[in-house]
Amino acid sequence: MAKKSSLQLMEEADRIVSAPYPDAVLVAADGKPASGMATVAEDYNEWLFIFQLFNKNESVTIHCLDEAFGPPQHHPHPVLNVMHESLPRTLSLDGAIGLARRAGFNNAFKSVSLFKSTLPGTAEASYVFTPLFLLVGATSSTVHEEL
Repeated sequence: MAKKSSLQLMEEADRIVSAPYPDAVLVAADGKPASGMATVAEDYNEWLFIFQLFNKNESVTIHCLDEAFGPPQHHPHPVLNVMHESLPRTLSLDGAIGLARRAGFNNAFKSVSLFKSTLPGTAEASYVFTPLFLLVGATSSTVHEEL
């Protein structure tokens, strides 16, 4: 059976969390590969999906390892440094890595986060790959490295 895409995992996390927390909005996703470094989307097997509870200063996270989800965890504080907007579901992790490769970035990546920063000038949610701090726009598909 084929591995689920990052977008499919996001949808599943959303479905699981929205049952007990109907006002939860997915605002960030953090992925790590089992081997420590990743070259393709399938290498990412561990995810933390982060939700903001709107009209409350509270958040919810759900952990996913090898496509198996744990229970939602409630936190009595908001998500910080992330715009409290629902993440776009238009560009998959596989697509973002493909764009990075076509732009000449052939390195292995340690981790990836999808979020929209609260920093001034941030126009959209992006996939942020480390250790390069390479950004791939989730809606514009632009690729650039932050120095």
